[in-house]
Amino acid sequence: MEADPGSVNVTIDRWTLAEELWSFGEDDLFRAPLAMSDDDLIRVWDLTSRIYMSGEGRSGGESAALATVAIIEGRRRPLARTRRRPQGQRPRFDVTQDDRYADVRAIEERAR
Repeated sequence: MEADPGSVNVTIDRWTLAEELWSFGEDDLFRAPLAMSDDDLIRVWDLTSRIYMSGEGRSGGESAALATVAIIEGRRRPLARTRRRPQGQRPRFDVTQDDRYADVRAIEERAR
């Protein structure tokens, strides 16, 4: 009998998605999650989980970036970069961790 691979549920805030897209070289898309609807963000979460569990994404961040590109463009494709840019150069958004968590929690509550 084959072992159950389990499941994973990924939730990630829109600002972290923007940071991950930038990190993987998606310069034309990285701001798009900031204006993404809650429904599209939930679609990103669902696809991120599938990508991560399949092993297509090497990390949660890469899986989230791949999923976000697919939701925005309507098709899956490789990211512009296979390795992240240096984190010290990453754009900073003036949003606290508490505000990021609150946004995710509010979306989860509305989805229930």
